[in-house]
Amino acid sequence: MITWQTPAGSLGKITERIIIEIPLSASSNIGPISYSVIAGNLPRGLRLSGNKITGSPVEVKRYTESRFVIRASDGADLEDRTFSIAVDGADIPEWVTSEGFLKVGAGEAYFVLDNSYVSFQIRSHRYRSHRRR
Repeated sequence: MITWQTPAGSLGKITERIIIEIPLSASSNIGPISYSVIAGNLPRGLRLSGNKITGSPVEVKRYTESRFVIRASDGADLEDRTFSIAVDGADIPEWVTSEGFLKVGAGEAYFVLDNSYVSFQIRSHRYRSHRRR
């Protein structure tokens, strides 16, 4: 009989591009246990190696939660457990466009006439001051 010690559910919230190692624990009175992902997917950049989830999650555009099922097997019995891991690290945009009134009219005027077409590119880039590339 296999008994999981790692509780089902969330294995935590991790940050993109940070190396992690999350141990899984199950026991058996028959013999050694092997682990495998049988449903869902680990976050990209992570892998199951023995009884540990290891790796470095790739960059995400927004907070992302992955759900997956891991099977523990001792060769005679098996027991499945559902887990999730959240990956955070979405970057905060930083405005490149100057603050204030926009010069969108003819000749870069600060006004337009009624029913005039306006085309203006507002720009931002992702802010990364807290991380190295």
